[in-house]
Amino acid sequence: MKTDARVLNSRSAVSALRDFLRQVAARPHIFAENVELISALKSQAGIAALEVEFEDDEGIKQTKAVSLNTLKTYANELFERGFEEINYLRLSAKDSIDTFNNRGQKSNKRTKSGLTKRVDEMERDLEQHQKINFILLQGLSYAIGELKIVRDTPSEKLRKKRVQDALTTLTMIASMNPPPFDYFPPIEHDRKVTKIDKYRK
Repeated sequence: MKTDARVLNSRSAVSALRDFLRQVAARPHIFAENVELISALKSQAGIAALEVEFEDDEGIKQTKAVSLNTLKTYANELFERGFEEINYLRLSAKDSIDTFNNRGQKSNKRTKSGLTKRVDEMERDLEQHQKINFILLQGLSYAIGELKIVRDTPSEKLRKKRVQDALTTLTMIASMNPPPFDYFPPIEHDRKVTKIDKYRK
């Protein structure tokens, strides 16, 4: 049976909204002065009504205004965590922008008080990244163990089941992190080896 074009458009728009919220959470400095976006992030209905065109690694994408019920329906259909994932990303995006804007107001001062606040911010950032690294290390340790088990499993059917179980568990482990560290890119977009030289500078 042919899928209605409106359904396909709505699914595409909801997927685009998730990708856009991830982008905002990861790069708040780009959106810190976007008054319309900041207002939309304050409520679930606000992001449902959001219309924006943006670009990511996959190309140009566009969200479109839908009712909150429609957003919930398609999010529950498309995503493993359903609408909860969209709302989580909304709050993460809002917090990221708020943190960025407050940082600019509070710590860009050449005063003892301003420097103290800046140190506090850096300590919080360090603590957050330590937690992220710990979770990712747990995931890596689990993956190594599962790879050894799969390697030694003679049954193809059982191997496939263990691989699927491992993927599910790793996705759950990653989801414990804040964006953009809570998400695995689709396999088809992750076939080339990432060049890490630029991260060593």
